[in-house]
Amino acid sequence: LTLDMSAAGAATFNSSVTSLKNIVTQTGGDFAATFTTPFDYVAKFESTDSAGFIVLQDNNSTDNANRIGVVGNSLQIEAGNVENVAFTSAGPVFNEAGADIDFRVESSGNANMLFVDGGNNRVGVGTASPSAPLSVSNSGAGGVEITPSYSGTRNLILNYNRSASAYTGLDLDATDYIFYGNGAERFKIASDGSLSTPTAGTSNVR
Repeated sequence: LTLDMSAAGAATFNSSVTSLKNIVTQTGGDFAATFTTPFDYVAKFESTDSAGFIVLQDNNSTDNANRIGVVGNSLQIEAGNVENVAFTSAGPVFNEAGADIDFRVESSGNANMLFVDGGNNRVGVGTASPSAPLSVSNSGAGGVEITPSYSGTRNLILNYNRSASAYTGLDLDATDYIFYGNGAERFKIASDGSLSTPTAGTSNVR
């Protein structure tokens, strides 16, 4: 190992060492640790960048596209020149720039346990193709879809199987059910199955 301590110096290994090309190089204000195939730049500190980002890339990466850096009190991670996540004092924020990118969480048995469709502004639970602002689905088949302000001020709830293109049954289970209109009780199904509609302070039981 030979160290050239001049301003343009580098660390040089003899010909028997093939795993490393240069342990440290400097180009302008950037410092980099580089390796031979299959890796190119493993880590490069962009000291000339106003945010002082660290670049991570290999031979297949777009130059300077994948970075980690600090902006104020925010630690940001970028992939493909798009900010994916920022860790701030208020908590982590995903896709703060509002790019057309998706967010996905896997569970042990479902690859799309939680899916945020960044381009269509939808959230899927159990599906990667939500058809409504909120879709809870059995892997894209049967499910419940909720659309706020579907028609003017009206909201829409569908129990629909997207794979079969068919409406399906909906089971509700509780001790009793109370339906409201304009904030007041209008109809009730009691636990014994009796039906009542309040009228002028009294109940009309059927």
